[in-house]
Amino acid sequence: MLAIMKRILGLFAFVLLASAPALAGYGSIGGRIVDDAGRPLANVPVAIFALPLHQGEIAASSLTTNRNGYFSKVGVNAGRYLVRADVDGNAVACAVDDVNGGWNTHLVLRVHGSDVACRGPRAHAASVNSSITADEYILH
Repeated sequence: MLAIMKRILGLFAFVLLASAPALAGYGSIGGRIVDDAGRPLANVPVAIFALPLHQGEIAASSLTTNRNGYFSKVGVNAGRYLVRADVDGNAVACAVDDVNGGWNTHLVLRVHGSDVACRGPRAHAASVNSSITADEYILH
């Protein structure tokens, strides 16, 4: 019995080590869109942009929140991303964070008024426009 357990453990270790490089480059990004009161917003278009952004760049991925306000995208290349929620064609919530290989990045975007500050642990205006040096980028 011990010999069988060692073989199974050895096979598991081989599979894990062989797949590690493939897993290292991809992660997932997801989260929830809520209003100012924390209530989920359904059917909200969500765009995910790889940073740094360039003029006229299209989203790397476009999604829509489910009825509970959740969105999720798997198989995302590791890197820094800007996630933007739009209501009636206007950006109303924004966040910046990193996607790491083998990990899920979870965000909560809170919908505010007409001007939207892009926030998050990795938010820096230089990610969007290298001529700006503030810690936030206001979307109009």
